[in-house]
Amino acid sequence: MSLRLRGINYDVGTRYDTGDGPGRLSTHRYDIPRHLRRDMDVIAAELHCNTVQLYGTDVDRLMVAASHALERGLSPWIQPRLIGAGLSATHDPEI
Repeated sequence: MSLRLRGINYDVGTRYDTGDGPGRLSTHRYDIPRHLRRDMDVIAAELHCNTVQLYGTDVDRLMVAASHALERGLSPWIQPRLIGAGLSATHDPEI
């Protein structure tokens, strides 16, 4: 039996508290484009994945990661994590 989807979870930085300090994301501060490019290469070429689930608080980081994943032929699944956010931050009245 062969799996059609082979993937891995990738945290681009999740804020688990409501603090505003720079060191409060779940991932350390790093050169986002360079590290994401390397990590997506490893996920695609060495782990032989064809999907990657991206999660985190910063939507800009999620979009950069999704772009890098697409460039490597991966199908990105995006999951924003807005821990402790209120209804106004998580609800779009247009939807």
